[in-house]
Amino acid sequence: MGEVITHYNEVPLGATPMLIVMNKAKYESLSDQAKAAIDRFSGAAFSKRFGRSFDQNVAEAKERVMATHKPQLVVPEGDLAMAWHDAVSVAATNWIAQNDNGQAIYDALVQALDTHRAANGN
Repeated sequence: MGEVITHYNEVPLGATPMLIVMNKAKYESLSDQAKAAIDRFSGAAFSKRFGRSFDQNVAEAKERVMATHKPQLVVPEGDLAMAWHDAVSVAATNWIAQNDNGQAIYDALVQALDTHRAANGN
């Protein structure tokens, strides 16, 4: 994609979900040792590890694209950032309306993102 883009937009519009799922019956059939290993390296521990890896990959890709193809970097601030946020807000509004307890879930996500950004200087 870097070969054809003319602009590189850097906009914090949300988060990238990552899931690894397992059949509950299969999990329960595992040995206690296997379940303990899965429990130890999943959940928050997995999220932190994956998040660091994902962020590093994004940063490396951006650096590579910027250095090789030299697109214009666009980091909207102020009114432009608000306009972009407003333009995509229909997705959140629709999701909230279509899901039981959608507003509470959405608010929890926003709070988690704000907490993460504050802790990481973003």
